[in-house]
This record gives sequence, C-alpha cells and structure tokens, in this order.
Amino acid sequence: IKFVDMLGMGVDITFAKEGTDAANPENYLPEEEKKCLGVWKSYQVTDALGDDASGEVAADALELEFKGDKSAVFKFAGSEIGTFPWSMWSGFGSFEDEAVSSTWEFVGDEIEFSYTENDAYYIFTCAKQ
Repeated sequence: IKFVDMLGMGVDITFAKEGTDAANPENYLPEEEKKCLGVWKSYQVTDALGDDASGEVAADALELEFKGDKSAVFKFAGSEIGTFPWSMWSGFGSFEDEAVSSTWEFVGDEIEFSYTENDAYYIFTCAKQ
C-alpha cells in the first residue's frame, strides 16, 4: 500500500509486506546512495599530500561492500574490520561508527576514500567491481 502526498503534507508512505520486493530498503534509497551499492576495491593510494603511498600500504588494500540496508563490510589489508552503518550527504559519505575513521566522496565514477590508521592518513581511489 502506498500513500502519495499523505494529508497534503508532501509525504509519501509505503507499507510493504516483509519478504516481498516492496520491503527491500534498497528500493527507497536516493539515487546518490544507490550509486554506492556494491563492492568497491582500491587500486591507488596516496598520502595526505597526494604523494604515492604504495610503499607504505598496498594500493589494493581497501575493499568496501555497501549494502541496501545502509551497512557496509569494511576490509583492509585482507582482514575484515567489521560491518558498519553508513550515511551520505551532498556527495560525501561517512561511517557512523567510531571504530572506523574514514570518509569518502564521488569523483566521477570512482570513490576517493580517506582512511586514518595508526597516525597515518591515506586516500584510496576505488573502482566499482
């Protein structure tokens, strides 16, 4: 059941039966957030000054899998760090968990992902897989 512009307030409300496609949270994400969904893998890494940092950390060390329920599996250097909630606003994204210090933004069809680890700051360029 879908109510469009409920009570003239500009609010759309959808009631969906659990287990049906209508209940899939991915269907209701804004286009900007749908663009994130899927697996992203890094292929380039720089430091805070924009210099190549592949001598410190592998360029392909970062992997992110964004899901429609607004959670993401975060893997770094072959190890799964965890699954964290994420959000986006105006082209910029972040994890909503203090365990991961990182943000990202879209640059064309790629994501530039900023990650801080043990006093080091890296910017990974990631492509969708």
